[in-house]
Amino acid sequence: MLDLLRDWHAGVPSYLQYDAPAPPLHRRPQCFLHLRYWNLVILSSRPFLLCSLLRREQLQQNLNSQSFEEFSDICIGAAGQSLTILQKMMDEHTLSSLLISDFYFVLDLIQILLVAFALRGSQGFLHQASECLQVLKSMSSSGYCQRMFPETLNELREWGVLSGPSDSSSAMQNQDVSNVEMEPDNGLYEAIFNLGDLTEGDIASAGFGYMVGENDDLLMQQMLEF
Repeated sequence: MLDLLRDWHAGVPSYLQYDAPAPPLHRRPQCFLHLRYWNLVILSSRPFLLCSLLRREQLQQNLNSQSFEEFSDICIGAAGQSLTILQKMMDEHTLSSLLISDFYFVLDLIQILLVAFALRGSQGFLHQASECLQVLKSMSSSGYCQRMFPETLNELREWGVLSGPSDSSSAMQNQDVSNVEMEPDNGLYEAIFNLGDLTEGDIASAGFGYMVGENDDLLMQQMLEF
């Protein structure tokens, strides 16, 4: 699947590259084309990233552990590429606060980056997740993102990723997140993300259950046996 995606991406003409000069009306679809591509790369590889976290001890004794690490790297790299495009769209004011898709593209990246931090422990992933918040903040003045941005901040606080109490007021939307650094600040975060003793229930309760299907145990067992 990834080979097919790469072949397609290699064949995109130069004038459709996300950073190629284009009239203003063409900029959003031009960037969105590549954003969708990297999103498909993430969808294709993120089960390996999650399995690497949930089955860390089992994979250490598995001959295919290197493959899981490689696919995890692909997923994390695709998240970084997506963030670069989203930041460019933010600077060019081509993100839409009226469409659900833009919001969920960014939310996907936050969750991928938090799993990457839990797996690798690099503070750089938390910094990238903070940059994702800047993108959401830029869209939070109207539309779907206006309603969902405060809830997203509350969720991050409940997970223990952001400091400060949860607040359901709409005033949270005006919160300055320009200097926000995501950092664990309570026992819940340590239990779920730092210690590595994870279960599917832990991940689902933290909002990551969507990353595998309903038959996640069967899927992960098949991946380990592959």
